[in-house]
Amino acid sequence: MYAVNGQEVGMQGGSNTPLFFYIKSFITFDYRLTKIIPMKIAILCAAINSNYFNISLPGLELDIYTSLRSAYNFRFDCPVIAHPPCAQWSRLRQFSKVNYSEKNLAHFCLAAVHQCGGIFEHPSGSKFIRDNCNFKKIYSVNQHWFGFSGQKKTYLYFHNCKPIQQPLNFNAIIQKDISNLSSSQRSLTTLSFNTWLINSLLQTLDS
Repeated sequence: MYAVNGQEVGMQGGSNTPLFFYIKSFITFDYRLTKIIPMKIAILCAAINSNYFNISLPGLELDIYTSLRSAYNFRFDCPVIAHPPCAQWSRLRQFSKVNYSEKNLAHFCLAAVHQCGGIFEHPSGSKFIRDNCNFKKIYSVNQHWFGFSGQKKTYLYFHNCKPIQQPLNFNAIIQKDISNLSSSQRSLTTLSFNTWLINSLLQTLDS
């Protein structure tokens, strides 16, 4: 049992795999960046229409790489938040088209996280996470907690940083079908999720 915004919150299950949350009263969360220091963060493999482009605050420089500006051009000069393509690593990888350059972005992004510090994001069940990451550093979240339109279980690998308090609300236990969403809609991360990742990095990155 622990407190969030003065309210008691409990979690049942393992520390890395949230199973069910019970909340004694409604909890609201402020998704604004809570700590701004002069800092540059590279966002690797962001969507062309990513919500990261909507984040602009003094002292924070987001160096965003998309399919139009390849992440392979990253110079390993700052912390990173990486969202490498997952199709060839997911549970449905047997149905994806073979693209070795795209697939190897996961290896490149993980190397960047290890060298520069940061966060690597991939879907729950990712074969890449299972084969290449230390599960003691894996944090499991559901992007629905951050305003995504349906259930989207996600693995986050943290290196030289750690997650800050995640949002919890009654919607976390509501099941919603996202099968009607396009691939690009399913892969887009919310502004709240992006901000939470940045806050986690800013507030906990080892100096």
